[in-house]
Amino acid sequence: MNIKAAIWDLDGTLLNTLDDLAASTNAALAANGLPTHTTDEVRMFVGNGIGKLIERAVPNGRENPKFQAVYDAFVAHYGAHSRDRTKPYDGILPMLDALAAQGVKLAIVSNKIDFAVKALSRDYFGERMQAAIGDDPSRRRKPAPDSVLEAMRQPLEDGTVTVARSGGTLHLPARFQLVCAMNPCRCGWYGHPSGRCTCSPQQVEQYMRRISGPLLDRIDMHIDVPSVEYEAMRRKEQPESSADVRARVNAAREVQKKRYAGTDVSCNAYMTPAMIGQYCALDAAGEKLMQGAFDRLGLTGRSHDRILRMARTIADLEGAESIEAAHLAEAIQYRSSNTLK
Repeated sequence: MNIKAAIWDLDGTLLNTLDDLAASTNAALAANGLPTHTTDEVRMFVGNGIGKLIERAVPNGRENPKFQAVYDAFVAHYGAHSRDRTKPYDGILPMLDALAAQGVKLAIVSNKIDFAVKALSRDYFGERMQAAIGDDPSRRRKPAPDSVLEAMRQPLEDGTVTVARSGGTLHLPARFQLVCAMNPCRCGWYGHPSGRCTCSPQQVEQYMRRISGPLLDRIDMHIDVPSVEYEAMRRKEQPESSADVRARVNAAREVQKKRYAGTDVSCNAYMTPAMIGQYCALDAAGEKLMQGAFDRLGLTGRSHDRILRMARTIADLEGAESIEAAHLAEAIQYRSSNTLK
């Protein structure tokens, strides 16, 4: 089996955290005059985040007027005592080292509160984990895939896999091209002229939030694909042939090969910030266009560089020496999807 990555749960999988969870639960309950629980009882409460743990531990759950006070007391106590008796299960560290030695990328995704996940990962696993992600109000909890997608952000950005062992750390190249697709909403009809969408605006927004802003910011092109109407299918227009497209792409590749000769860069996508400054200069019209896009779309520094790399590529495909306003406008358009706002 060729395993590329392993994403782990934390509590009850890598770390035995039960004693500290039980101690903090009982400390929070006692501080609010509520009955405490045995460790075995607390064992049945964990697994779905702190909110569920406290809901199950407090009599009448969230209906209890002391629920929030117990929750806050737990967070404070656990933040100070999360490592009192917690320890990795026997054999966990040698297993992680063996996987890392085989080039397997390791990460943690947990429903535990985010600050605790990061602290425990740092203290017990050091550099073995390339990502440690916990509960965040902006993401749905497991088994929803949101946190797993977040764990994949860094290799998408850096193009490297980090292999960590007790004797040192090794960084390996891991560049890839990501192509993905999604429906515009839960029912799939949002924005269709027929008006068949049954989703409320809130449901559409919630559906779109499954892809976080930071992850979306690392995807260069966001393209809305409208449904094809019958009349369009019946037209006899001839699109550009695949052979012609291939010829243009190959010509652009040759331009980039010469541009970056003698460097570690092979194409525009991998330009360094210094190269962007050298090869992606904008004229006055381009600067004004980019500034307007920043103000209108709320772009980030990362998206600024990605737009310039895209504009440089569009110019190369047209055989242009410099980036013109039309090239930049097209690149910005790929960042201004009507659906993914």
